[in-house]
Amino acid sequence: MLLHMTDWFELEQLHIASAEGDLPRVRALVEAGVDVNLKDQDLSLTPLHHAAMCEQCAVASFLLSVGADVNANDPSIIGETPLGEVAQSCSLAMAEILINGGANPLIRGNMGITALDRAEKRMKPEGVSVY
Repeated sequence: MLLHMTDWFELEQLHIASAEGDLPRVRALVEAGVDVNLKDQDLSLTPLHHAAMCEQCAVASFLLSVGADVNANDPSIIGETPLGEVAQSCSLAMAEILINGGANPLIRGNMGITALDRAEKRMKPEGVSVY
């Protein structure tokens, strides 16, 4: 049964659950028909963006397994893909989940900078591995 929600708070429950790492809730919302690629009202970020930004690896993996667009971006707002959003600070585990899910590190986002550009600036050992 596809949910027909009109209130943005209701619409963004998948984004919230993804950021919180609430995998059972994420599964329930997806099973209820919530669009895994729905963009939030503020910055046009998807649930996968939120999971990646909050280092929710299990949720990110699940979202990818059910069809989340790993390269989702909206150039009219900020334009970052999930990888572009986190490449400067994410864990190696999150980077691997996104790359293995098909993330393109060469998509230009905010100010024409790619995820690869952002990762290149990392100096700590894990950051170098992400690059």
